[in-house]
Amino acid sequence: MDYYLPVATMVLLFAVIGGKFYVGAAIEKVRKRAIEAEVQMRKARGALKAFEESNATEARLIKAKERKKLTTEKQITKLKAELAALEDHGSATVKSSLIDKIEPKS
Repeated sequence: MDYYLPVATMVLLFAVIGGKFYVGAAIEKVRKRAIEAEVQMRKARGALKAFEESNATEARLIKAKERKKLTTEKQITKLKAELAALEDHGSATVKSSLIDKIEPKS
């Protein structure tokens, strides 16, 4: 019986050392996964930020084009009223000279 106690102690000691190694390896594996997840999260956040900036830029361009369209429509309305006023005064020569100055779009 005196010989079994040191053998059992040695077996348990190696079991504890093996368990410690296994737990350390498992913790290291989880750390690597956490680091990879963090890297992917940062990449996704960067892509999201780039998309939001791009989206904001496009929204500003759309608003600018809408303002330009509205301004052009107001100008067209104003010019049509001015043309109608000129026609009322019987100024056909002025009308034809105004029309001749307009270059057709290709």
